Amino acid sequence: MKARDLMRIAYRVDRRELHLRQRFIDPISQIPAWNSEALDFSAAYVGLLHAEAESALEEMVRSILSNSREKTERHSVHAVLLNCVSYYSAQLKKGVGDLKIIPSRSALRKDNLELIKAWDELGAKTYFENLIEGNNGAGVKYLEKLLHPLGVVVSLKRFNSLSSDGVVKVFALRGEDQTKLQELVKLRGLAMHVSSHDFADGVQAYTPSSIAKSGRAAADFTVSMGTKLARSAL
Repeated sequence: MKARDLMRIAYRVDRRELHLRQRFIDPISQIPAWNSEALDFSAAYVGLLHAEAESALEEMVRSILSNSREKTERHSVHAVLLNCVSYYSAQLKKGVGDLKIIPSRSALRKDNLELIKAWDELGAKTYFENLIEGNNGAGVKYLEKLLHPLGVVVSLKRFNSLSSDGVVKVFALRGEDQTKLQELVKLRGLAMHVSSHDFADGVQAYTPSSIAKSGRAAADFTVSMGTKLARSAL
């Protein structure tokens, strides 16, 4: 996989945000107060954009996992695959005690074939596939659950709790990325899994322009994640 392939996924959200904004937000940008049409348009913008961002983040993670497995097979042990298998091994031990199913991290670091075997045959790949499939929205806790095992730090405090699981930092989200992440989470909280009545109540604190601002930040976060993954995790 090349960096441009990952960025193509990320920029898909960027383009989609522009299209959705022009389709649903621009026509209601001058409304004096919320009405039924404006509520429908804003809900469409938020719901469709959130779904697009969620899908892109998951696709990027799948691509990173596939790439790390390929690099491990063709070249040498990849840090992301080693992190994921180490994390999976720790979860197994929590369930079955001291039963040793997967070799230690130090042993896997020296043997790429053993690492691939653990990924392909001992359940690690299936574990992460199920993790992604079991998602129900791009909230902070889900992104931590998705990204921390790879070595991507969303919350330093919660990531540090994984040190005993053998997960080592690849890169951390900081400053502006954290702010953009909160805007993505704000979108999720506004429109995901709520009734139209609840959405109408929640949106009263916003204007079409402030919703678009959050949407733009959510798209920017996805692009920034793609950039950082391409730079540090490929």
